[in-house]
Amino acid sequence: MELGSKALEKASLDKSRSPINISEDELFDNIRSVWQQLGRQPKYQEIKSPLSSYHARTYVKRFGSWNRSLLLFREWIQSEGGNNISNEISGEQKDTEQTEQESIRHKTKREISDRLRFRVLMRDGFSCKSCGASPSKTLWGRATY
Repeated sequence: MELGSKALEKASLDKSRSPINISEDELFDNIRSVWQQLGRQPKYQEIKSPLSSYHARTYVKRFGSWNRSLLLFREWIQSEGGNNISNEISGEQKDTEQTEQESIRHKTKREISDRLRFRVLMRDGFSCKSCGASPSKTLWGRATY
């Protein structure tokens, strides 16, 4: 028995809840079970009891950050072979990439408001800067000079 295990036993602590000597496979299996329970990628705040066997801090201590844990989890799933979760992960990433691209494309409305249009016309003296046409000089598309 290792020193860490003896200390946990004397303190009456459960070995499975301690970050000592937990294999990466156990940690990644835990992420997989939480992912399946939620039906989506778990967030840092959700990696706690009762959903998870280990707290999110365990992952941060082992892998450096929660995001790094998820990246390594993804590699672990892909190396494990065709699994339903690996398909869910890649599908979820495609969905988020598409929504990010859509949100980047159109952050504002494409039409200008009447207020802005009026301010621009007022600024330019109610005439076009390039051709000199003006709504005040034209009547239904015909010039009235």
